[in-house]
Amino acid sequence: MSNANGGANASSTSNPPPNLSSTNFSDPMVITGAVVAVFGNILISLSYQIQKLVHKSNRDGRPYVQIPLWWFGFLFIAVGEVGNFLAYGWAPATLVAPLGSFSVVSNAILVRPGPTLTPMCNAILVRP
Repeated sequence: MSNANGGANASSTSNPPPNLSSTNFSDPMVITGAVVAVFGNILISLSYQIQKLVHKSNRDGRPYVQIPLWWFGFLFIAVGEVGNFLAYGWAPATLVAPLGSFSVVSNAILVRPGPTLTPMCNAILVRP
């Protein structure tokens, strides 16, 4: 049956989108997608710290694109984002999207701790 646009009726041909409760977590593709998403987000967080280090240590005012370590951080961003993109192909978005929070947690662990707090405490306690 066709609709007014000349296409098939959506209710008769489309499958409902998968949800998290119907996901088989023992499926190797889903596990691969979750692991790739976690490592991709950790790479992204690491890349921000590398580029922050380059920006803080650039005292002579050189353009950042001329500093090899800055490109290393940029490469980490690219690889991490490609990992996230691939993860969406292997696992449902309802699993991959929340795993983006690993970027926040790993970034909190990687920041320089205060005089009395350890990096793990920084991940638990939010400091101004």
